[in-house]
Amino acid sequence: MNPFYLIIHVVFGVFSWILYAIVTIYIYHHRKEFNSAFMKLWNTFTIINFLQFTTMKMYWQIPLHTPKDSWFSDSLLYFNTNIPPYILTIVYFSAYYFIYCQRICVLLLIGISFRLIVFPFSSSPIWERKYILTAAIIFLLPLPFIYDILYLEPTFNYIKNLDGYVLFPSLKKYPEAARNILKCNFFEISTAIISGILKLFSILCLSAKRAKKRDDRNLYVVTSMMFFTSILKFACAILLVLNVNPYVQMAVIYIYPVSADFVALSCPYTLLFINERMRKSIWNKLTGKIEPVDV
Repeated sequence: MNPFYLIIHVVFGVFSWILYAIVTIYIYHHRKEFNSAFMKLWNTFTIINFLQFTTMKMYWQIPLHTPKDSWFSDSLLYFNTNIPPYILTIVYFSAYYFIYCQRICVLLLIGISFRLIVFPFSSSPIWERKYILTAAIIFLLPLPFIYDILYLEPTFNYIKNLDGYVLFPSLKKYPEAARNILKCNFFEISTAIISGILKLFSILCLSAKRAKKRDDRNLYVVTSMMFFTSILKFACAILLVLNVNPYVQMAVIYIYPVSADFVALSCPYTLLFINERMRKSIWNKLTGKIEPVDV
């Protein structure tokens, strides 16, 4: 694998997270313009995306782009034998855990968009009004699916045909470890189906009158981007576990982390693209202009 490919990912990630922070600060200062449930979910989604982005680098991209003859190869092998096993277990657990949390956040955000479009005059459900319930759904629901990962001892294993490493428990010692991938894929299938149904009903009910309402339109576009990037990542995950053509699988191995980055980092770019007031306000702040901006 090519370490330069990883460097591009990291540089793009750093730039994107700076942009993410700028957009989040703007949303905070203009929070009265946003749905309160959306605001709380956005903040939670941002934190989860950052943690998922970080664990993906530790669990997948850095090891996979470390050739056997590189200086960092010895460091990965050092982790296998010279640090407490629970450290790598936590990294492995976190990689799965934040994927689940991320999917639930996307589903809930799509749910808010669905309610505002399909049932515009309905009262908000209790989970939108009570953030503690939303947080419980996001952070506790994944645990029954992945608690058993905490009993595994993953290590960095060298994969010759990739010339890189993968963090994974021994299937001989832990044959049940393969089920974690299947459970994760099943969860992603379920959330993708539910999200797809909600998006379908939303677009059928998105009248020309409501499409002209900026807030509804913008929220619909943002959640649509979340949906399609999630579908791309899900498709890559499925191809990784199927016995497909080795050339296709090699391409997917490169595309999978890109798709994960799209899920985590696409939101600020989408908001800036569709929200002219946000673009103008942020641009004036960055360039030091003091003219009043209509926000």
